[in-house]
Amino acid sequence: MFSSECIEYTIKLIRNVIADEPLCEIPQSVSLTELYQYAKFHKVEAIVSTALDKLDIQNSEEKLQSFKNIFYQNAVISIRQNYYYDMVEKAFAEKGVLFAPMKGSVIKHLYPQSNMRALSDIDIFIGKNNSEAAHGIMEELGFKTLEYDSEVLIHDTYCAGGVHFELHKELMPHIPYFKGVEVCDELEKDIIEENGKYLFSNEAFYTFMIIHIAKHVKHNGIGLRGFIDVWIYLNKYNDELDWEKIDYYMKKSHLEEFNSCVLQLVDYWFKDKTEVPEHIRQFAYLIAENGAVGDAKAMISEEKYTDFKNNNKFRYYINTVFLPLPYMIDKYKILKRYPVLLPFCWIHRIFSVLLFKTSRIKLLKTHFDDGDMELGKNVVDLKQKIGL
Repeated sequence: MFSSECIEYTIKLIRNVIADEPLCEIPQSVSLTELYQYAKFHKVEAIVSTALDKLDIQNSEEKLQSFKNIFYQNAVISIRQNYYYDMVEKAFAEKGVLFAPMKGSVIKHLYPQSNMRALSDIDIFIGKNNSEAAHGIMEELGFKTLEYDSEVLIHDTYCAGGVHFELHKELMPHIPYFKGVEVCDELEKDIIEENGKYLFSNEAFYTFMIIHIAKHVKHNGIGLRGFIDVWIYLNKYNDELDWEKIDYYMKKSHLEEFNSCVLQLVDYWFKDKTEVPEHIRQFAYLIAENGAVGDAKAMISEEKYTDFKNNNKFRYYINTVFLPLPYMIDKYKILKRYPVLLPFCWIHRIFSVLLFKTSRIKLLKTHFDDGDMELGKNVVDLKQKIGL
């Protein structure tokens, strides 16, 4: 989809601007249009825009405008998010309710400019017993409740002024096929209070970052940004981290090998470490090619190879309709509380597809026909090599 020159240049440009290195000029073989599309593909437009703003690019004002629009848009969103974040944090502190920032809401402040790291929502950990108290605070502040159920959902969702908050009662759903769930109970307790504010320990924060990346690499896609976050976090905290504690967390999560591969990939992309094993190069290719949300054909081919090696179309349809409980919980939240309702949810799902989503049936057929067994095998083999 994108040229190798464009991919390599984008990664170099990101490294240059974040590390405050001299910026490399755009190769003649890479157009601004392709660069913008690739940056958007990975949700790193604001980073690339910051770099391009420092380059003297002649006769391209119209093409650069797309980058500038994203940069200004992110700046406005960032200001609005910071305003509501401070408001909510203060209200939680006054009520004595746990409020520990997660993921991008922490990482963004480690970037050279916070608006270089866009957030779709603000993730906050509140713990298992604070959902009702948090709900009351958010309503008092005038937030609209989008999702709230103190027993079923792992996070509640609120919105005000276009800013979304996800208040997490658990770091991860306790579903067996997610690597890392084994250690999340411990991570949820590894929180430090400093000056009335709650923060995950550096080791807990780093571990959850790797667990989150593993989940997305395994089940869909994550793009360049997840690895940029790791690089930036380590630039800030590497010398302060207790790596023995991290090793313990990784072993309990069964992610030692994956963590090692992430660190090697970060070095390969951002530290000019070119002598890496072949599977790390393949890992880099998978992430760079699949974008922020993953490649549909690769996911379909992996599923087809893993579950349907006998090429049995009927079995494919049956397994797609009658999904196991962990997958159904994602759509039917009531199953977390009442798993006995699974057969009724299957029936509801069948009729909703037959009555309202007939195009879905055609899509399933297309997916089965388009699935590439060789591609699926390659993806499965690679994920095994990187510890997934």
